[in-house]
Amino acid sequence: MEEQILAFERQIGWAKTHDLPVIIHSRESLDLTIEIVTRHQDGRLKGIFHCFGGSTEQVKQIEQLGFKVGIGGVVTFKKAGLDVLLPHIPLQMMVLETDAPYLAPVPYRGSVMSPPIFCWWHSELRKSWKLRFLSWPELLLTMQRWYMERRIKFALPFRGACFKREQRFQRKVPG
Repeated sequence: MEEQILAFERQIGWAKTHDLPVIIHSRESLDLTIEIVTRHQDGRLKGIFHCFGGSTEQVKQIEQLGFKVGIGGVVTFKKAGLDVLLPHIPLQMMVLETDAPYLAPVPYRGSVMSPPIFCWWHSELRKSWKLRFLSWPELLLTMQRWYMERRIKFALPFRGACFKREQRFQRKVPG
């Protein structure tokens, strides 16, 4: 465990030095991870707690750190209990993650997470939890603007998948 902590702290140092976000996947050690990030937070540290599966209290702590939480298909798994937590996460803290090709949402659990499934899931989240996510055109424009600001070449390889094939994946979630 000590070796992992030292490696994590070294990565945090690199992230701060190079102004990069830290993407954290913490399993069965979220409180310790939050404690380590808290010790190193000096205003320059930013990132995402990927595949978040914590508590409301941990969301508050992560928010105070200025980090975001990644929400993926796991939110639809009954045993995960995240459906209860989701309404308590401020929208500006959420990052929708595909975690492709893994962790497709119910009813596609076990399938490869693909753009059409992500589009369907995005729509379901908007309806089920009445969350105000960006519409697909708004989302694509926001992504394009983000990439252009960073001078990164941007392509929309899945645009057709979101708009044309979405109907194929508009199946009711078993309840």
